[in-house]
Amino acid sequence: MDALVMDGKTLSSGAVSAVRNIANPIQLARLVMEKTSHACLTAEGASQFARFMGIPEVPQESLITEYSRMRWKKNLEPDANPVECQMGKMGTVGAVAVDTDGNVACATSTGGMLNKMEGRVGDTPCI
Repeated sequence: MDALVMDGKTLSSGAVSAVRNIANPIQLARLVMEKTSHACLTAEGASQFARFMGIPEVPQESLITEYSRMRWKKNLEPDANPVECQMGKMGTVGAVAVDTDGNVACATSTGGMLNKMEGRVGDTPCI
């Protein structure tokens, strides 16, 4: 999973990419923003940071829906087209908020694309 959070008031940001077993990767991205001098942590480094910060890991099975499992199995078929199967069904979530003082903040997170190559990072955590 990948996630990004940005604070328009302070112009700070934090991101994580290729994380696993984290129920709320956006919370981890916020900790990167608030507790480190880094813009993005990825894969095992992000997982180590999560453990250090006390973010609990969750079983991988709890993050997989039956619909996702069905799509994955369908894409194992010889004539499957993973890109076509995903059309209109992306899992990226984004939010933008403006407070009463006009300060803007945004966040986005995603589980990524179906059948992606190991190590692939999309545009979600890119500042």
